[in-house]
Amino acid sequence: MRNSLRCLVSLIVAAAAAAPASPRLIVSGWLPTTWDYENSLKSLVENAAIISAVSPVWYWVRADGSVAARLPQWKSGPDPGPCEPEIKAVCAKYRIALVPLISNSVPGKGFDADMVAGIVNSDAVRFEHVRTLTELVVGRGYDGIEIDYECLHGRDRDAFSRFMTELAASLHKKGKVLAIAVHPKIAEPGDDWGPMAHDYAALGAVVDRFRVMTYDHHWASGPAGPVASLAWFTQVLEFTAARVPKGKIEMGIPTYGYDWTGSKTGKSADVDARDAAAMAQRLGATVFRDSESGSPHFSYRKNTDEHQVWYEDAGCLPAKLAAVRKAGAAGIAVWRLGSEESGFWKLLAEARRDRRR
Repeated sequence: MRNSLRCLVSLIVAAAAAAPASPRLIVSGWLPTTWDYENSLKSLVENAAIISAVSPVWYWVRADGSVAARLPQWKSGPDPGPCEPEIKAVCAKYRIALVPLISNSVPGKGFDADMVAGIVNSDAVRFEHVRTLTELVVGRGYDGIEIDYECLHGRDRDAFSRFMTELAASLHKKGKVLAIAVHPKIAEPGDDWGPMAHDYAALGAVVDRFRVMTYDHHWASGPAGPVASLAWFTQVLEFTAARVPKGKIEMGIPTYGYDWTGSKTGKSADVDARDAAAMAQRLGATVFRDSESGSPHFSYRKNTDEHQVWYEDAGCLPAKLAAVRKAGAAGIAVWRLGSEESGFWKLLAEARRDRRR
């Protein structure tokens, strides 16, 4: 089975290098393992026939280029714990590519741009990081790795692209896949809080899977509004497709939302799509679908505070999938497994069947 999976991964690499539009919708999923793991694993197992690749959120990068397992507490070493054999077994059974995610988030601090700057601008540390990641992927039997280095300094744009080019070459020599999660944007170079550091053309030329995080258009600490409006999603998709080989592009699909207190206070709580409708019913609120963005929303009052809830449900999916198909992109990446509602996967199964016709 592992030999068959290696062949599948080799085909993915070759197809991405040739960069044709995929004839079948690729469905990747990000899978948290340090929170809500039970629901995430359940979603992976129940929908394994639809999922092409899974990226468990398993690793942190460290300043010296080494890797730390992402466990409830900071821990040195590469072992992500008991979830690894469980997820590996599912991937082997259903021939799902296993491409773990490594990020530059630091417990208690958030995404650390300075740490990544120290790695990518040093020949010695960058070399060590490439070597460590390659050995991690090969040694633990993964099919590749996904780089999720966010909120980087714009001045590190070229250095980050150089790092990714070197990592791609190293992984490809071993027959492994390189994926990247990038900030969404509709113009180059983009804003200097992260998007500027992601050079779409340069990165798209070397990676195998180009995953655009098309969500948080309205974010947790900002004003209330749709998390991923259709118009904005389409703009980002068209911009990406003009710069990245279409056969590599996976557009991010959120399955969550936020409960904002007021419209401009910047205070919000997370809401999973699986819970939103029941939440509205419990509160006696009416759910409306915004005609412009396509997103559902409702409001309610608690004490003296007015709340607005915006989220992404299964009803948002058909229009986004149609846009992906029209652009000739490879598929989608779901953030995140376990937070979606059940109808989400029925729509995806139908879309995959239609894509093969």
